[in-house]
Amino acid sequence: MTFRPEFSAPWADHAGVSLMTLSRLDRADATALAAQQTMQPALSPALIERIVAQSDGVPLFIEELTKSVVEGATRAAPEAAGVAVPATLQASLLARLDRMPQARQVAQIGAVFGRDFSYAMIRAVADLPDQVLDDGLDQLVSSGLMFRRGERGQASYTFKHALVQDAAYDSLLRATRMALHAAIGNALERDAEVVAIDPALLGHHFAQAGAMEKAVAYFLRAGEQSAACSAMAEAHAHLTHGLALSAEMPEGPDRTLRRAELTLALGNVQMSVYGL
Repeated sequence: MTFRPEFSAPWADHAGVSLMTLSRLDRADATALAAQQTMQPALSPALIERIVAQSDGVPLFIEELTKSVVEGATRAAPEAAGVAVPATLQASLLARLDRMPQARQVAQIGAVFGRDFSYAMIRAVADLPDQVLDDGLDQLVSSGLMFRRGERGQASYTFKHALVQDAAYDSLLRATRMALHAAIGNALERDAEVVAIDPALLGHHFAQAGAMEKAVAYFLRAGEQSAACSAMAEAHAHLTHGLALSAEMPEGPDRTLRRAELTLALGNVQMSVYGL
């Protein structure tokens, strides 16, 4: 397991547990890691030095900055003076996606699903020809921004890092993002197994799509389902979230009924945890 320094691990002093502190890479290791990413075109020592200084010893940033610079460099201008080094990790990731328009579009659609998605689901939602979709996915995999498991058609895809997903997601226009969430919600809703097993996932997508009536109904179902399994912390989270979303429903009997159902369900959860 990995965790950041501010987290206090309750199992840290248990028998059989060893802690290993992973600090930032020192200059020599950071330079070696950057050099491993540069085959052709070769980057000058001065440019690698800039990358090492700017990445502050964070391995992911070193790797992504270097790849971004390499992809942007040409054989005619591989020196520091001719190549821009992105200022932030997000800028580096976006610069890499911008150089692959098809891949960027596919990454944006995939990012709305989350960190992982299946080929079948993105094909059902993406309004793209199969060849364009396949080429975009291939570019993302070959660039190292995404991993693929399984054969095409039954494959599943995972963003290399949550920051890659975030960069692609944040680059979407709000209206486009909402439309994609709605399309994903509608596609998932046609799968009876997903509806039965993971109503909170549908609630999330419909909430992000602005379809609050559906979102609230699914969070209510998720809360009741979790409570039935004695997962009270999850039930409390789902019902509280649903109650907050219900405030955005239009005034009327439907909103009043949903708020009553959520409040009663939440009361039962709290009585189970805290007593009468």
